[in-house]
Amino acid sequence: MKEYKVEWRKHGTSQSDHTHLIKASSFEDAVIKASAQHMYGECDYLYVECTNSKVMKRFENPHASTEETATQLHSQQPTGSGGSAEWHESLGAVAKNIRNQVSPPQSSGWATLYRVCGYIILLVGFIGTIGIAQKDEEAGFQFAIVAITLALSSFLAAFLIDVLTDMRHYLKRIAEKE
Repeated sequence: MKEYKVEWRKHGTSQSDHTHLIKASSFEDAVIKASAQHMYGECDYLYVECTNSKVMKRFENPHASTEETATQLHSQQPTGSGGSAEWHESLGAVAKNIRNQVSPPQSSGWATLYRVCGYIILLVGFIGTIGIAQKDEEAGFQFAIVAITLALSSFLAAFLIDVLTDMRHYLKRIAEKE
């Protein structure tokens, strides 16, 4: 277990409003533990720094919200050693929020459409190649080459759309940090 310094900050400020030391196995684990113990809804971000390596990462505060929501989350804090089911559900929501920050965005609908078209072209190309090759081998071979080329083009287009979608997502996050 490493020791992490977790700072809660408001948007546009460089000074921390609240700071706690947390023992955890990773940055994400530190955020989960810190968010479970301390809920500062007025702060927008959590900055987590590994005290050994001085590496710092920024996460969105899962409890940053309106005062009403923050009050509800504070009321779900566990009492005693048992805790409540609602508290565990809110902890699961915190973990899901952190996973969403780490993972890239989902694939675009256009990319999915191109992938489906690629598979359809492969299927039609396979069936068509067999049908055409029975009558004329050379025409069957040419049809197979065209079908494979079209299918690969569709898959390439889907890949490029996903790359551009990821770039847009991460550029937005970079712009929000500045």
